[in-house]
Amino acid sequence: MRTDSDQRRQTILEAALECFAADGYDATSIEEICELSGASVGSVYHHYGSKEGVAAALYAEGIAGYQKELLAILASGGSPDTVVPALVRHHVDWVRTNPGWARYLLLMGHAPATVEALTAVRDHNRVLLDQLAGWAEPHIAARRLLNVSPLVLLALILGPAHALSRAWLSGTEELDDTTIASIATAAVRSTQP
Repeated sequence: MRTDSDQRRQTILEAALECFAADGYDATSIEEICELSGASVGSVYHHYGSKEGVAAALYAEGIAGYQKELLAILASGGSPDTVVPALVRHHVDWVRTNPGWARYLLLMGHAPATVEALTAVRDHNRVLLDQLAGWAEPHIAARRLLNVSPLVLLALILGPAHALSRAWLSGTEELDDTTIASIATAAVRSTQP
């Protein structure tokens, strides 16, 4: 059950995402976030401390939201032939369904404003890489997956989907089913020994 405080935090983050998507982080003011969210300036500062705090919390929430389904796919315990394409499909579907979040995560990944999120993001990434390692271990032992680190494995699986998604977000490429199926197949092949 969400408390009023939790709901207020969420409303502020949703407004911030909309403002940052429309005007960019630098051009967005706390007052604009307040106007859109209905929160007072004091409420924003109480919950987040600063605009940078809002940006950092938004970044950490975006990472957690994106990774939630990746974790569920890995927890399914399927074979590489089913899990790898499902991870690729999730990545592309999430970007298509959440273009505002995807643009924000791409643009703010190395921005000074999101420095406050580094610990939370590292924690989220560690959980994801640990779960990937746990899923991969028996498949590596059975020689169904390359014996590489979890980070390299994740890059092999999602790298092409990430590149294509960036191109789609910039308007230079389409994300049609044929292309998605091709990169899923390539991801499976790139992870085989």
